[in-house]
Formats: sequence, structure tokens, C-alpha cells
Amino acid sequence: MDFFKDLDFVTEEDKSFMNDFFQKSHKAFLEKINMTEQEYQEQCAPYLEEASRISEIIKAEKERAEALQSDLAAKAVREERSRGGETIHRGFYCPSLIADIVIGNCKRGSLCKEDHPKAIYTHYFDGDDRHIATKQGDSGIESTEYILHSDNKSLGIMFDEDDQIVTVAECEYDGNGRIIQYIYALCDSTKNAVVQCDKELYTYSGDKVIVDTSSLLCAASPVILTLNKYVFQIEAGYLKSYTLEVFQSEDISHEPLDSRTYQVKIKRKIPQINQS
Repeated sequence: MDFFKDLDFVTEEDKSFMNDFFQKSHKAFLEKINMTEQEYQEQCAPYLEEASRISEIIKAEKERAEALQSDLAAKAVREERSRGGETIHRGFYCPSLIADIVIGNCKRGSLCKEDHPKAIYTHYFDGDDRHIATKQGDSGIESTEYILHSDNKSLGIMFDEDDQIVTVAECEYDGNGRIIQYIYALCDSTKNAVVQCDKELYTYSGDKVIVDTSSLLCAASPVILTLNKYVFQIEAGYLKSYTLEVFQSEDISHEPLDSRTYQVKIKRKIPQINQS
């Protein structure tokens, strides 16, 4: 998939330059991680399959905006408002346990009164107190995410004001209500395509939470895959600190980021295991 191919506002000369830049960067990247192109493609294959599966969801759900809006109107019994959190999926109710901890300048925002001048999210809940939708927009509704629940899973589909799917989000939880998988995909529904697909896999082990993350930029050619692993320590039911295993990444000092310990400055509670 050529990311620049369909961008009419980019000149052919600039397209050629940028594609050449990506090709050279990719070659340098492969040399750095000591992988052949074939080995890299094999590593990307399962992530591309997941993106392809999400594209099938786009096809199946792209005409459902009106029906989902009617369903929301029938089921919603309670609302909450929140402000801030524009840089994170779903704002205050982002499913990720760690995004606002490990990503710089990323915040969830906070709940607020309905008439708060900075409130931009409206969150809807059904009679079972399940979060079933989030509408976002500080000057009229700009997007609506409908959240469908099934057993221990949820599927979030966000439509823009033109009823085009812009994101798809999947969550899976264990029997103790702890998230074990979170997938968030940016979409181009006009092409039934996934532009970028991010995934978090959670493993709970004693006083640790291990989070394997992946980010696949499908729109790039060749595709760009980033893999990280975060190991969090739990103390008194809250995340306390974490170490990072980074997939060929450095900070601006060109020193590796892994093996450092970072303190968690946000109070983030982990659901306790059901002992009954």
C-alpha cells in the first residue's frame, strides 16, 4: 500500500522523495535489528492478518450508524461528561491501563459537570451500567463511538459526522474483570482499510503485570512494526513502577531505554483476583 499514492495535494516529486526516504530508512532499520527483509515480513505477517480481520469488521459495520444510534437512544439510561484526554482513545474511559503512563504528554482527562465549559465527551451507560457509547465534540457532535458488548468482549466502532468509520476498538477481559487484550485501529472506511493498528496484550503474574504492545503502520510502504514490552510492579493493588524492553529503540542520547526503572506517577488500580 503506497501511503502517498492517493494524496492529490502531494506533488509527484515529493511522493518520489518521501517513498525513497522510507525505503532507505527501512533498509537502515533492517541492518540495525539484524534482520533480512524476509525475516521482517515473517514477523509482520500475524499483525497484518489482524489488520485484515479488522478491515472485515469495517465492511460489515460501515452502514450501521443509523441503526446503532437508534439502539443507543433506546438503551442509554445514564450519562457522564468529561474533559481533556483528546490525545487518547475514548478520553477518561480509555481501555488501556498504561497509555497515559508510558506515552509522554498523554492524559485521560477527568469527569466533570455537564455544564462545564471544557467538557467535550459525553459517555452513555445502559441499565447494567455498561459503557455503551462516547460522543466527542466541543462545538457540536463530531464523532460517536458505539460500544457493543458480548460476554467478556467489547467492540467499539467510531463514526464521524459523515457516518464514516474512523476507528475500531476491541477489548477482551478475564473472569476477574481485568483487561487481557486491547486493539485500537485507525481506519479508512472508504477503502475498507486499516491505516494503523495498535495492540496491547496483558499477562498478570503475582505482583506483576506484563504488557506486550505492538503498533503496525499499515499505510507505510513497507509497513512499519514496533514492538515493546512493559513489566509493571503492583503494590497494594496499584501499579507502582515499570521496566521496559524496547524493540531496537533509543532516546535522544542514543542510550537504550530498556533495563531502566520508571516510577508510575498516576494512581492506577488493578482489579483484584476473585478468590471465591
